[in-house]
Order: sequence, then structure tokens, then C-alpha cells
Amino acid sequence: MANAPEGGACPPGTVIQLVPAEAMVERRPGWSPATNDWEFFFLRFAADGEVIIEDRGTDDVVNQFGGNCLDCHALAEPRWGFVCEQDHGCDPLPIGEDVIRNFQNADPRCD
Repeated sequence: MANAPEGGACPPGTVIQLVPAEAMVERRPGWSPATNDWEFFFLRFAADGEVIIEDRGTDDVVNQFGGNCLDCHALAEPRWGFVCEQDHGCDPLPIGEDVIRNFQNADPRCD
């Protein structure tokens, strides 16, 4: 959907995660009109690999870079339903693709 020229919608239960410490989950229609029914999560990992939810919510979750999740995702053009990408209207990420890959490769769940 994020790469389709016409965009699309994600079904409830969809989890999108670019870096290990952040995720967003699509909820049922009408759950949160202000966030296009997305719930945002800021995560941390315990030494044993357990995922710990540090924060979750709609309009007040702040990521590890100090940015509000909704503030960025709300800039995505409507056809992409709050899913950011390089050309969806969201602000550029404060990190490069090399850093994103390093974050993903260091994800303790993928050992």
C-alpha cells in the first residue's frame, strides 16, 4: 500500500514498524478519527528481549528523537492514510537510510 501510486487502506490489526523502538497499529474504523484510527507506540527492549511498551496512544506519543508521532504522520497525503514514505508528504526523517538499516539490524527480536 505504501508503494502503490494510488495509495490504499490498511485493514484493522496492521502493524507498521520502521525502527524497532516505534510502531503503529491500525485500529477499527472510528476508533480515533484524529489519527485515521492509528495507535502509536514507543517501545523498549529488556535484556531478555521482552518488548516493553513505554508509551502508547493517539496524539501524545513522542518518539526517541523527541518528535510527536501524530505531528509527522498527519502530514501524509490522505491516499496513504498516515503512512509516511519518502514522497508521501511527511517531513523527512531526522536519520538516513543507513541509520534505519542499522536500527533494524540491531533489533533484538531478529537474532
